[in-house]
Parts: sequence; C-alpha cells; structure tokens
Amino acid sequence: MDNSSRKGNPFVILLLAISTLIAVSLLPLSILTNGWIQDYNLFSEIVENDTLIDVYSTDTMSQPQIQSVETVVPIIEDDSITNEFVSEPINSDSNYIAVDTLINPRQGDKIIIEDYTGNGTALYNLKKALANKESLNRPVRIAMLGDSYIEGDIFSQHIRELLQDEYGGAGVGYVNMHSEFPGFRRSLKQSSSGWNVYDLVKGRVSNKLFTISQQYSVCRGNSQSTYKGTNYARHLDSWQSSKFVFLTSRNANITLTTSNKTQENAVTANSAKLQCLEISDTTDLFKVKINADSLIGIGVWLENKKGITFDCMSTRGNSGTTLSRLNNDLAQQLSQYIAYDLIILEFGMNAMSAGQKDFSGYMHTMENVIAKIRQCYPNTDILIMGIGDRASKRGNEVHTMSNVPIMINAQRHLAQKCRCAFWDTRVAMGGEDASVKWAEQKLVNKDYIHLSYTGGRKLAAEFVKSLKHALND
Repeated sequence: MDNSSRKGNPFVILLLAISTLIAVSLLPLSILTNGWIQDYNLFSEIVENDTLIDVYSTDTMSQPQIQSVETVVPIIEDDSITNEFVSEPINSDSNYIAVDTLINPRQGDKIIIEDYTGNGTALYNLKKALANKESLNRPVRIAMLGDSYIEGDIFSQHIRELLQDEYGGAGVGYVNMHSEFPGFRRSLKQSSSGWNVYDLVKGRVSNKLFTISQQYSVCRGNSQSTYKGTNYARHLDSWQSSKFVFLTSRNANITLTTSNKTQENAVTANSAKLQCLEISDTTDLFKVKINADSLIGIGVWLENKKGITFDCMSTRGNSGTTLSRLNNDLAQQLSQYIAYDLIILEFGMNAMSAGQKDFSGYMHTMENVIAKIRQCYPNTDILIMGIGDRASKRGNEVHTMSNVPIMINAQRHLAQKCRCAFWDTRVAMGGEDASVKWAEQKLVNKDYIHLSYTGGRKLAAEFVKSLKHALND
C-alpha cells in the first residue's frame, strides 16, 4: 500500500488532541471572549477538586437569620488540615455569636462593612497601621485573595488606585514570576522565560511551599522576569522598593536591575529559609535574572516605602478551601519581609452548582481556612467578600440564580461565626438581577459573572467608599 494512503498514526493524533486540550484549559476563555465561551479545565479531575457536590436541600433565605447565642472561634491544632468538605451541617445555634439586630448592609449611598467581632475591632490592625503609617518601616499592606473574579487585577487595580490617592503609596505590590497571558493585566507590563510554574491549575503545589499566593515558580537554570510600570491607572508608573523573595538549595547568581542600578548577588544555598533581595530605588523597571538550577521564586513586590500597597493574588477556579494548606513556617518567614494588615477573601462562586441549596460543608471548611490564616497571620484583619450577583437563563429570560442569596447568607454566617468583617458585593452591585443590568451596561461580561474593566472600576469605587467609612467610623 502507498504510504500516502495510510491513516495517521493514532498515537500522534492522541498526543496532538491532548496537547490542544491542555492549551485550551489554560486559557481564561470566559474573560478573553467577553463571556461567550466558558472556561474549560482539563485538570479539574486531576488536581484537588474545589467544587462542592449538592447533597443538601434547604429553603431559600433572602436574609440571614442571626442567632443570639455565643460561640468559640475554631482553633487549628496542627498543620495537617485536609481540603475535603465536611458534610456535617453547621446551622446549629452554637455556631453564632450574640448580635442584637441584623445589620442592614445599605446605609444611604454606601454599603457598610459589617463587623461581627462583637466589639467593633474587625479592622483594628488596618486602622492601627494607617494611623502610624509615617512611623512604620514598611507600607501598610492589604492582600486580596480570590478567583477569576479578580484575575488580571481587574477589580483590585482600581481599589489600589483609590486607596493610594487617599493614603499615599505606589506600585502594584505582589506579582508572580511568570504569566501565561501577561498582556491581559493592564496594571503592569510583564515578560519572563525559563520558569516552571506550580499553581492549583498548572501543577500540584507542595504543602511545604504553600503561601497565600498559592503558587511558586522553579528556575530551569537560566531564568529571568521583567516588570515595567504603566500609565493605565494612577501610581503605577514608578515605585521605590523592588523585592524578590525566593528559596534555594544551591548557590545562585542573581542579578537585579532597576532603571538606575544593577545589583549582583552571590547567594549561598539555604533551602530551609526564605530569602529576600531588595533594591531601594525610584524606578519604572525591575528585572530579575538568575543563574541557578532549581531556585524557587515566590514572587516580587513592587511598592513604595510608605503609604499603602494592595496585592492581588488570584487563582482561576479556586474556591478558597486550599488555603487551609498554608505553611505556618513560610508564613512567619514571609512576614519578616512582607507583613499584612488586612487579608480580603473573595471566593465562593466556584463552590456553587446549579440547584444547590445548602453550603454547610463548604462553610465548615472555610472556618478552618480562616482559623489557619489567623494562625499564620495573627496580627492581620480578615474581611470576607460576599459573592457578586450571578445570573442564568430561565426559559427565555435571564435572572439571578436562585441559590446566590443562599451562598451570600452562608458567607455572612461564616463571618459572624469567625468574628470578622463582611462586605455584601451583590448589594453593592444593586441586588436582584444586578448582573443582568450590569451586562446591559457592559459592566459585566456576557457570562453574567465576570466584571469588565469598567465594571471593576465601578465596583472598586463602592468598596473603597465602604472601607473609608469603616476606617473613619
């Protein structure tokens, strides 16, 4: 038989098909296509699954029913918490702290940040840091941990801009060592080569290396990362401090370059401890060049010496439960260089499924997450963001999904039980059918979930208004 008439090699065809699926699964399809195509994740059955199975059924509650009894904040006994959802319901009276009346989240033109500490101290550490920001030897730091809702800094970049308008500061804060789609983020120009990335999508993250960014990058011998300021928003064109945080088990040659300086560093192997190299120089450029096999890059921080900095740490598809794997030792070491005053948790959308009516197991797991964060960052406030509005088609019309209020109700109860702050994102958007109205105004993509850049700016203004009110109250 003629070779030209032979069928293709099945192995080659299979390999090409798998490669194509892997490439597609790495794309933020929903965002890149304005919501017309949903994200696809080939690894959803391989990596830890953060999707909660619908095993409960309760009546929809549009408002939380707060119980007037006491509770004890859960304490983590060791560092071996699993990431599996616990199926026991958490709606017994013993779960809720004493609250006289249900707080109405809307007061006038603002959505208040609800304080469930019982003594008004939900933002104590942030208030203290801002009051002493001139005498601190670092900037006031906030981190927002979340999913694709904040991917590409799309919401957080405008929060950062408005806070730096008010309190000073510059730079984007945390940035990873490598981005698959560097052009998607507008708050920084980024390029890199020579890195193997480990995160919850691309590869399993070791518990020994688990930080709040939930990712790290391993040097392949000769690696580099370059970061350039932009004029997309205010305070992004230059900054004063450029930090590179890493681990290495071998001696390494590291060259750091800014607009005005080049710093050569011969680093001695120290696999057990985080190391930090910094250039103090007002610059619009930071470049890290490494000659060392297996060096682990945790990330870079680009910020001013004073004022405020706001880190965006997003992982597409994440429900937040993996944060229970935070490594205590690494968190303590990182705090020596990067200390946080407030951590914002933006999760929940990826723990929902159609028809789901009860989120007790998910909330139980998130209690462990909050307890773990407090264990790792004892001097840091925690704020839970309720999910934004999410719509789906009902017949020929599009309306808010029926279980969205149930999830927000559960998140508010979580904040109440764990005695921390809560902000109702959906009410800030306008409440029922808000995502439908926002989509009509091109503030939300056609998937009725993800914010557009314009929508991110609008929602950020609402959040900062609420935060400033809480800080000045």
